[in-house]
Amino acid sequence: MAIAPFLTILLLYSVRARPNEIAMIATAMQELGINHGSTTRIFASLKGDESFAMEKLFDILGINLTDFVSSYEETLAKPWLDQGEKIGLAKGERIWKAKVLVRLLVTRFGEVPEELRNRVHEASEKTLDSWLVSILDAKDIKSVFRRRQNS
Repeated sequence: MAIAPFLTILLLYSVRARPNEIAMIATAMQELGINHGSTTRIFASLKGDESFAMEKLFDILGINLTDFVSSYEETLAKPWLDQGEKIGLAKGERIWKAKVLVRLLVTRFGEVPEELRNRVHEASEKTLDSWLVSILDAKDIKSVFRRRQNS
């Protein structure tokens, strides 16, 4: 399915376009000489129609609803969901590392000042990795946060 009709369907559905709005858009498209095939056909077919229904759009385009939903999931939703999942996993891993580091600091050195806790929770994943290695041979809590010579 082409993206233009797909986006037209989503746009019209999301704004709950009224027939007079559809007519205005169709007229403007004709006056401006805009002809995007299926998109123009959608507006022309709906112009003057008093009842706006998604089913009519699907009929105009000859699209099966099941195929449409599948196409939507594969072409637009899935990449966004996949990207969101990756971002969420990375953020979750960074948060987990920060919590582990604070727990190790408390276990090894006792109470951790709020300023250091905040620093840990705001640190990048790379910095957290460095600090997690540093805690293994640190003499005191401050040495965990010093830059390592060999990293």
